[in-house]
Amino acid sequence: MLPVNIYGPDGKREVLAIFGEGSSVSIMETGVANLIAAKSDVHPLTLQWYDDKMVTECVHGKKFNLPEQSLRKENFDNLKDMPILNYYRAKPDSFGVNPLPQKIESDEENRARSNLQQTTRKMGHQYEVGLLWKEYPPKLPESIHGGKAFVDSGKNNGRRRRVSCAFPDAVSTIINTHYVDDLVASFNEAEEAVRICQEIFRINRHAGFELRNFISNYREVEEIMNQQPTSPEREADSMFHRVPQGVLNRTRAPTKRKLLRIVMAEFDPFETWESEIEWDNILPMELGRKWLQWWQEINSMKQFTIPRCSSQHVANMGKVEVHMFVDASQVAFAAVGYLRALHEGNVDVSFVMGKPRTAPTKLMSIPRLELQSAVLGTCLFKLFQESHELTIERAVFWSDSPTVLQWIHSSQRKYKAFVGHSISEILTSTAPYQWRWVPTAQNTADAATRPSCPPIFDINNRWVKGPDFLMYHEQYWPTLTLQPEGVVPEEITTEAILLVQPCNSVIHFSIFGSFSKLRRTAAWVLRAASLFRKQPNSEVNPSTSLSVTEIDAAENMICKLVQRECCASEISNLAAERKLSKRSSLYKLSPYVDESGVLRQSGRIDEAAYLPYQARRPILLPPEHAVSALVVKDVHERNHHQNIAVTINAIRQRY
Repeated sequence: MLPVNIYGPDGKREVLAIFGEGSSVSIMETGVANLIAAKSDVHPLTLQWYDDKMVTECVHGKKFNLPEQSLRKENFDNLKDMPILNYYRAKPDSFGVNPLPQKIESDEENRARSNLQQTTRKMGHQYEVGLLWKEYPPKLPESIHGGKAFVDSGKNNGRRRRVSCAFPDAVSTIINTHYVDDLVASFNEAEEAVRICQEIFRINRHAGFELRNFISNYREVEEIMNQQPTSPEREADSMFHRVPQGVLNRTRAPTKRKLLRIVMAEFDPFETWESEIEWDNILPMELGRKWLQWWQEINSMKQFTIPRCSSQHVANMGKVEVHMFVDASQVAFAAVGYLRALHEGNVDVSFVMGKPRTAPTKLMSIPRLELQSAVLGTCLFKLFQESHELTIERAVFWSDSPTVLQWIHSSQRKYKAFVGHSISEILTSTAPYQWRWVPTAQNTADAATRPSCPPIFDINNRWVKGPDFLMYHEQYWPTLTLQPEGVVPEEITTEAILLVQPCNSVIHFSIFGSFSKLRRTAAWVLRAASLFRKQPNSEVNPSTSLSVTEIDAAENMICKLVQRECCASEISNLAAERKLSKRSSLYKLSPYVDESGVLRQSGRIDEAAYLPYQARRPILLPPEHAVSALVVKDVHERNHHQNIAVTINAIRQRY
């Protein structure tokens, strides 16, 4: 008996079901069927027990007069670790499935629940809870997910209800914006930020956690929060504090170790890892020159700022759109997103997020790299949706690759695995009509796919500002009519057509001089095959001589091989219960395939019940085949070379 979910017009219900290994039908009580509004006919049910006990009832969820039974799970190896209760002389009161009264819990879960109830106590504004998995002797479980769930349900539920009533905004901020031990939140007003942060501070302090080192882009908020007695003044920290000042001031060249200590904080723009320079050697002159240019531009990044407020129109309930641009080259592929807000004829376009990635070291075609950038743009859009509470009325994805757009808009899915899986990932979160074409000159993601040394930090570049056409009405946006010939032929999977030519039989019948030798050879082969496939408990004839049954089985196998070699189409039609063509040579013989797969003749001679089955239903063999000649020769010799009439009569007794 196991818990299962059943579905119906009224939804899903969790019930208990009895599974039988040999069951061929599913039975449900009327009461359970009513829970999900399932409608079906009522049929009588007959239950037969041992000692010839039998009960016949209609399946209405009634009680059945079933015998008593007992279960002790320790007697079954496969049930020892299952959350099943032992029972003794229990009498089943119903058959089928019953509504699940409560969730089945393991012994570890029951022990954790008991420890939680017995050890939880309130100490001031905090709670003390014993070890949920504690037992004697101590034994740690493989997983503490059950204990964590109990802590959440036992400690948090009661306290959360009280805290949620007092500080609803603070609780919502903690639940939605807390990441490990960091709290990252945004607010519309400075007063709101101070109020909610102070409430969050109180909630965490009551639980024994002290929040400190508040950082804000609004100086007044930061000063107010850091004036708390438990929040020391924040100290400035640098990402490159371990690098010598002489290197940072460009008064001396760095070593490979010091250079990578800086650049690997982001990525390696110089591909130093490919060089053969030792770690503590001074960089070559050419690489040192690139480093000086790069570091000088990095220092200018301090003046690079991006407005935190996307648009004032968002707060005014304006129309919000997200536009994602994707592009790729042999060096990198990237995606960048912009927020387009419209309100009373005013349009604001603001940078939201961007993500460049270096191209794989393994050479890939440009269409595939463009497809990877489309996947990256889809992932960024999903991240934006999960991270913002804005109501997005429209999302548009832009690419300058007609090939990728053709793949996404194509209704045929005959692509290779890489392309097919990428398209599937894209279409899981987006629709084909959301993807549009943009010229390369207006594709802002193109800026991240072209390497520049040193990098240029300019707040007026198109990566930050976005394309100009987004400021205008949609009728002025770029368009392109996709053509079918835009598909890359090598990315389409070719359908393989295999032509199978029927070969000769696996047995060369012409090498045998007698039908008797052919039968015995085939019988020995069949016995060998049985020995090779022998199961541990199967029985195989250990005798050194062949039995009559083995010889008959070999003869049937020979006849089937001959028939499939010469009458394959007729056998196929008969197996599919189709009529034979009148042009077939077997049409007038009323052929059929018996239970052994042998093709036989049927006719009015079936009325002669006194004749043996072989004579009334003879096996059909082609007249010109080598096996037919061996059969005639064998019968002629066994009849001591008598005349033709005697030989034909003897053959007709079986063939």
